[in-house]
Amino acid sequence: MKKVRKTWMVAAACCAIAFGAAAQEAKHAMTFDDLIKLQRVAEPAISPDGKWVAYTVATPDMEANRNASNIWMVATTGGEAIQLTQSGKDSSPVWSPDGKTIAFISTRSGDGQVYLLSLKAVNRIR
Repeated sequence: MKKVRKTWMVAAACCAIAFGAAAQEAKHAMTFDDLIKLQRVAEPAISPDGKWVAYTVATPDMEANRNASNIWMVATTGGEAIQLTQSGKDSSPVWSPDGKTIAFISTRSGDGQVYLLSLKAVNRIR
């Protein structure tokens, strides 16, 4: 139950950050065009040790009529977020039980496949 509550708290914080950035622009009533341009933060997954949260950020690509979705990670205590993938076709991050690998689904090669990302490759993390 605590893990579910913490996941929702992290997701709410990510959404607040996304909306806060939009609020810093010129103040006006929010329109459909404003909403469609917002990045969407979703699929939070807390690491087994509770120190990190992996999540997806979907950025609208209006020309391609799709969202470009990548995996990001941030410490649960706050700090700078780290972008883990850049294909624009990645989703559904899941931590390995030892917390050293993140599995995710990507359609970068056409069909959806499971990819594994070793966090040893991310120098600033461990």
